[in-house]
Amino acid sequence: MSTPHSAKRVLGLVIITMVLIAVSGCSEAAPDAQCDCRDVELIKARIYLVEQAIEKYPEQLAELNMAQLEWNETRARDLNARIDSVLEAQAFTGFAGTNNVFCTVTIEAATPCMRESIRRHEALHVAACENGPGLFRRGLGESRWKTMEDFADEEVDGYKTELKFLQELLQTMEPCNGPVSARPPERYPTTEERQNQRERIDRAAERIQMYADTINPNRTRTGTGGVS
Repeated sequence: MSTPHSAKRVLGLVIITMVLIAVSGCSEAAPDAQCDCRDVELIKARIYLVEQAIEKYPEQLAELNMAQLEWNETRARDLNARIDSVLEAQAFTGFAGTNNVFCTVTIEAATPCMRESIRRHEALHVAACENGPGLFRRGLGESRWKTMEDFADEEVDGYKTELKFLQELLQTMEPCNGPVSARPPERYPTTEERQNQRERIDRAAERIQMYADTINPNRTRTGTGGVS
């Protein structure tokens, strides 16, 4: 027989799920990689961006002297802000975020091909999220990252997964001869739109954190992950 406390917990999780779906969107399905010769220049641009991210995460960890510091949300955001400042100076290919409470993904991409590339990266975060520690195995308990180095290593692994996909994909594009006009991108989100989306995700996460604190006040806070 359920108790009033367990009923309250179930009801709360239902409400949280509805809020998170409304704000962050549903998890990304695994579409076919809709890539052809028109995507060559964007693929090259994404490879450059991904290689920059792989290089910059350990570099910024060392510069901020935080590799062995305990992970927390503020430090993760500071690190991601440093990385974002580098990546956002590159040609826009897309960005994403994985919510580490319900393991959902939000992706904004320039083209369907770039969406698939970014999805490969985010799939690694989703798998880590779903296999992580915590209440209901979905982030309401302790964080899956013990140190900031753990957090950065997972990001680098995601980018390496994406890099492998892009490099193999580019090899299949070798028959593309002569000048290749880029595929017309989907509408580029403005900086303001991207910031608003991040803020909506952050506000939803804060509401979830507040509820989680009421049912388990001694837990370690988890956070919302980064932008890729």
